[in-house]
Amino acid sequence: MGRSYAEQDVASQTPEGIADRQNVLNQIDRKYGLPEGTMDALWAQESGRGKNAKDSSAGAQGDFQIMPDVAREAHIDPHNWRQAASYAAMRVAHDRDQFGSLAAGIASYNAGAVRISGLQKRYGNEWQSHAPQETIDYINSISRAVDAANQRASTSSNSHTVNHTFGDTHMTVNTKASDPREVARAIKSAQDGHQRRLTWQANMGLT
Repeated sequence: MGRSYAEQDVASQTPEGIADRQNVLNQIDRKYGLPEGTMDALWAQESGRGKNAKDSSAGAQGDFQIMPDVAREAHIDPHNWRQAASYAAMRVAHDRDQFGSLAAGIASYNAGAVRISGLQKRYGNEWQSHAPQETIDYINSISRAVDAANQRASTSSNSHTVNHTFGDTHMTVNTKASDPREVARAIKSAQDGHQRRLTWQANMGLT
């Protein structure tokens, strides 16, 4: 049985507390249709997973650096971790749908929807190369973290390797299985993970 929310708050800066919150963020990723690891990467980017959760010079507050007027409009407390995490995910998912890509949704969280809208109107599909450097770095940092999280997830239970060619891609598939049917399932899982990474990279404008 997992820790209660109160226990998570008390232990939030212990390894166990951070792991509890990462599990919550994985659930939030699934709720809003975000790639696994997206909200954990955003949490790390915004406040170092809570280590730097201080009010910014611009006034942003809490683990997810939400402005007070935005929090009031959304009826959330930016210092309430669970409320802030859910709001941040909702914002990223909403802006992803509004602006057409996950990269744009993440950029909007960093730079604001008005700026991303203006960039897209002016530069079309080339908007990202004209974004502020801080925003470009923000997108790239989260992209790398999510890609790494998905690679870890696909290899976390491995003990030996099977070489396999998938289309034009040669893969080394790690699996515990020896039964051919289990090996086939491991290969299919690796293919699915590879396709998720390609989709993520395409969404982020990295291909």
